[in-house]
Amino acid sequence: MDLPAPLAALASAQLGVLSRAQLLDGGVNASAVRWGVGTAWTVLLPGVVMLHTGVPSYQQRLVAALLYAGTGSWLAGHTAATFYRIPFCEPRLPVEVLVPAPRRSRTVAWVNVRATTITGERLVERGPLTLSCRARAVVDAAADCSDDRAVAALMISSVQERLVRLDDLHHWARLRRRNGSRRLVAALEASALGAWSIPEAELGFLLKATDLPPAWANPGLSGSRGAD
Repeated sequence: MDLPAPLAALASAQLGVLSRAQLLDGGVNASAVRWGVGTAWTVLLPGVVMLHTGVPSYQQRLVAALLYAGTGSWLAGHTAATFYRIPFCEPRLPVEVLVPAPRRSRTVAWVNVRATTITGERLVERGPLTLSCRARAVVDAAADCSDDRAVAALMISSVQERLVRLDDLHHWARLRRRNGSRRLVAALEASALGAWSIPEAELGFLLKATDLPPAWANPGLSGSRGAD
């Protein structure tokens, strides 16, 4: 099917993924949409199609998730952290999307849409994608980790590799009022100690519970002439 030029340009920008509303607004009538769905296109989510057959790429799934969630939605948590290449975060499903409350939370197929009252952050635009800021993505991804060590690993590595600022992580951790905040606080304390790994963090906490002097994590050492 030949699309009108503006719609073809939009499809190209969105990696070949369009919503039904975009198709109709772009000049494709309802019968042509039904024909495309029945022959040459792939339905990815309710009301969202890929303009060819086959298995969608992970990036196409991200675009589809935002189109499904609707205007004002953004990629969040582990999904956004993966996009930023945060350590210990790899592409996986479901795709995590946030929408502003009072819109409802829902899970459909491989998309998890969650309503949030924490809004007003400076969202990041990357082509057809809209994402959480990096610090919020790290905090939300850490909050969904399965155990304390995974939380600590993610947050410590993010700070030590200078992908996020510790103050920004504290800010977003304070805004959360759900279960898991205790683990976030412990991981932030480990990052504040200057630990570069989980064993260092655990050693630091052990020393804090004794009468021994506090650990000096990864100090810079120099010789008598000032050389490192």
